[in-house]
Amino acid sequence: MIKASSTQKRKALDVVRILCKEGAYVDIKSNKGKTALIYATKKGYKDTVRVLLKYGATAELRDNEGLKAIQHAKKDKKFDIVDLLNPPVEDEENARKKMRCFGCCPCCWPAVDPDDV
Repeated sequence: MIKASSTQKRKALDVVRILCKEGAYVDIKSNKGKTALIYATKKGYKDTVRVLLKYGATAELRDNEGLKAIQHAKKDKKFDIVDLLNPPVEDEENARKKMRCFGCCPCCWPAVDPDDV
């Protein structure tokens, strides 16, 4: 997986896609602690990053330098990949609706209007 993510752009995408479909472990690390996601990020392979994330690559893993994929993307000015690794934050109301929370638990009480309960 790691070798595939660091080869030529089109070849990397094709090989990573095949490996992911076959169930390869996407978070394996090299001896430098870098994952396929970190290598694809550093190379600027946006489509490969997208495939790795789709198949469950963990963006929070750090390499031996202590850096995550998003930190490499920022350092290397690959801002289109930063956007992929940094999904938009939901507003509180939509997040609560997804959780089906109606102000019944202490964590939501300050945000709930007493007239609505």
